[in-house]
Parts: sequence; structure tokens; C-alpha cells
Amino acid sequence: MKPTDEERREVAARLRVLASHREVDKEMFHDAIGVWSGGCIDGYDPVGVMHLADLVEPAPERTCMPIMPPYEPGVEEIPVCSECGRQMFLEDDDAYCPRCGAKVIEEES
Repeated sequence: MKPTDEERREVAARLRVLASHREVDKEMFHDAIGVWSGGCIDGYDPVGVMHLADLVEPAPERTCMPIMPPYEPGVEEIPVCSECGRQMFLEDDDAYCPRCGAKVIEEES
């Protein structure tokens, strides 16, 4: 299971507390970031290393595409966001939906 933002905040808080010490003990550091040697003699347990990788990897960026609504006579055609469904009044240099903040990507071909 991927770590939550709350878990990331907890680990960051533990590291900040450790950084306030004059010297940081290896065992305290390993405990704070969730990496341990386990049964390994000269290295780290792969499960702990994978957990650390999951902690530092950011959540995927939300993306959207402008979608043209069905044609209605007399109604101006304005694209809507594929994520939030609201009208997108995009300028040429807009990279994010002005309504929900999702990154605007080109339609996949």
C-alpha cells in the first residue's frame, strides 16, 4: 500500500526533530525513515528500501483534456474539463484547468 500524505508528513516531522539534535544516531535515522537492516549483514532490508522509495515518490499529477460538449444550436461551443466538467476558458498558454487545477494535456491519438 502506498504511503499517504499524512505518513509523509509524519516522517518529515521525525526527520526535522532528529536534525535538531547535535548529532544524529544511525539507528534513530533508520527508524525515522523506516529503513532497517533486517536479516541483512552489510545492507538494508529491501522492503524498507521500497517503503522509502514510496515515501519520496510524489503522487501522480492529475490531468485533464478539453472536451467539446454535444452541439446545441445557438449555444456557444466552449470546451469542458474532462475532470471537473466545468467550462474551460483557456488561453493559448494555459497549462492547467482554471477551475480544478488539473494539468491540461493534448488528446491521445
